[in-house]
Amino acid sequence: MHSATRSMQAPAPCRRIQTALLTAAVSIGLGSVLIGLASSSSHASDLVPSQALAQAGETIVEDGIYLYGQSAEPEQVGAAYMVFESRSDRVVGAFYMPHSSFDCFYGSAEPDQLALMVVDSYEQDAAYPFDVALQGNSDVASSVGGAIAPITLEGFQPIATLSENDYRILEVCQSQYGDQI
Repeated sequence: MHSATRSMQAPAPCRRIQTALLTAAVSIGLGSVLIGLASSSSHASDLVPSQALAQAGETIVEDGIYLYGQSAEPEQVGAAYMVFESRSDRVVGAFYMPHSSFDCFYGSAEPDQLALMVVDSYEQDAAYPFDVALQGNSDVASSVGGAIAPITLEGFQPIATLSENDYRILEVCQSQYGDQI
């Protein structure tokens, strides 16, 4: 399903465009914009995976709840955020922008990407594939039990503290797609 996205690394301008499109997509509803990103032949997910992440039997993302943002500061207007729960490398969560709608997603952590299905908040029966590239091997703290996930998400920065709104959004997506993890 994602083999077409693993060709060669997207140039930096393409990654910036993809990040800008993701921001626009969250503000207007991810569905239609993510279709274009998912079908593109060059993705940010074309990065070479970390050797530490690729070792057989290793958990890619430790179990826990995570918050990432295009801004390192929470609740910044115009920035996109990603809140999710990981369990045994299965994830469920949402993309959102403050004071806007959110789109739920579910999927799996792979050595080089989070392979997600994003559910359009306006067309609940429409889900679109979307990959978020994993980079490097930095230690990122989870809000649950201090677990460490050796991942960095392309275009996103880890945020240590989740707000009540982050938990509320996550709970909605867990109630609808929790059976996916």
